[in-house]
Amino acid sequence: METFEPVIQEEARHILLFANWLAWHRRNLRAWKRPWFELRIAAVWVFLAWERMGIARGLSDNKADDNNFTVTGGKAVSGDEVNVRDLLALCLAENDRRFAGYDPRLVRPVTMPWLTRRVLWVMGLLTKRPD
Repeated sequence: METFEPVIQEEARHILLFANWLAWHRRNLRAWKRPWFELRIAAVWVFLAWERMGIARGLSDNKADDNNFTVTGGKAVSGDEVNVRDLLALCLAENDRRFAGYDPRLVRPVTMPWLTRRVLWVMGLLTKRPD
C-alpha cells in the first residue's frame, strides 16, 4: 500500500482542486448564468447515477465492468469478501483520513460523503431486529 500512497494523495489534491474551483466558479458566476450551470451539474449527477445503476445491475449477472476497481479489484488485494456496509464505512473513514492533512479552509466534497452516511443509516435501520 505504501507504493500507492503518493498516488492517492495526488488524487486527494485533484479532488480538492476541483471542489474549490467549483466553489470559486459558483461564487463568481453571474446570476443569469447560474441556472444553466447548475442544470449542467445536475445532468452530470444523473449520468453518474445511471452509470452506477448499470454497474449494480451487472453485478447480479456477474457482468461487472472490468474497469471498476471497486467491483473487481478487491480480489487482487484480499481473498476476503467485503460486504457493502463495511466497504461504505471504510470509504468514509478513508475519505476523512485522507483529507485531514489539508488546510481546513479548503472546501471538501460533501455530496457523496453525505449520501454515503444516509445509506449507512438506512442500512442500519434495515438490519436492526426488534427485541
